Amino acid sequence: MSVDLATARLPRLELDERLPADHESIIRATLPLVGKHITEIAPVFYRRMFAAHPNLLANTFNRGNQAQGAQQKALAASVATYATLLVTPEAPSPKEMLGRIGHKHASLGITEDQYAIVHEHLMDAIVEVLGADLITDEAADAWSAVYWHMARTLIAFEHELYADAGVEPGDVFREAVVVSRTEESSRVASFELVAPSSADPLPDFVPGQYTSVGVRLADGARQLRQYSLSDAPGEGRWRITVRREDSVESAP
Repeated sequence: MSVDLATARLPRLELDERLPADHESIIRATLPLVGKHITEIAPVFYRRMFAAHPNLLANTFNRGNQAQGAQQKALAASVATYATLLVTPEAPSPKEMLGRIGHKHASLGITEDQYAIVHEHLMDAIVEVLGADLITDEAADAWSAVYWHMARTLIAFEHELYADAGVEPGDVFREAVVVSRTEESSRVASFELVAPSSADPLPDFVPGQYTSVGVRLADGARQLRQYSLSDAPGEGRWRITVRREDSVESAP
């Protein structure tokens, strides 16, 4: 079992300048089309990315959520949502949305190089679904600008999270030992975790924080799930409470 060291806190986000005027006009014109087809774009994006990088499906993404399709829409839709916020003067700031995404990424150990992978396959998926006659080179450039506007902000924020946790970017996992298990019900159990005797104690935390738990499955894949820390901090002990899922693959 591994637990992540990235800490959750309120985001301190510095957003880049606005998009260039020509990019803004293109995004406004193409946003309804991209938004309308996001449920088609998302599975094409993941299919292309996982074909090129199967390790991401095995070790980073939730295979259960991917099979159900719930997670597939989220990433592509977040780019469309961000584009909407960028080109709508009266829209709220995207800081809250980016804060949630940044914490999630840090808890999974996402690194800067992975943003280029997502960009490549997301843009290819948009063109594949909508066609090069609609997504011209100019439109592709505008959507790339939106993506990297969002990505640069997240990368800087995630580097800040890693620095605050005292770890190298992406190096957020360490070993933990289960020292007790309490059956709360027939489907819910709580686990108390401590660091191995040779390691530093698990750090303290604040209410609302959570941890990622990684478990190796029979096929060698490392699947990650995230759980709230469900006890008061102290003495280097963490407690998580887990509900049993019907799918063995999805269970911790």
